[in-house]
Amino acid sequence: MTDSLLWAPAGDARAVDLAVLVPSTFAEVPWHPEAVIDNLRPRHVLLGHWEDLFRPPWEAPVPVFLNDFGHFLGRLERVLEAVSDPAAGWHMPVAGTRFRLR
Repeated sequence: MTDSLLWAPAGDARAVDLAVLVPSTFAEVPWHPEAVIDNLRPRHVLLGHWEDLFRPPWEAPVPVFLNDFGHFLGRLERVLEAVSDPAAGWHMPVAGTRFRLR
């Protein structure tokens, strides 16, 4: 891991409510998403910038090109299962989606 990142304080047993992850960068960072999820232990994960922003807005969204999105989701689900609350989940918004998290 890198020292340039901000992490939750060591020994803090509280999990965060929401972590916003950017799947389009996971291939560039070997510990993403595992270290982030392990450190923050979020109740919910919101995927930001997962979609190809160069498509017209009237077309259905697709994941960023040249990105193994399925591989990222598999890793995310495995680490959520291992370190988070059993009710933890991830959300992949599309334009206009509203979330109400409790």
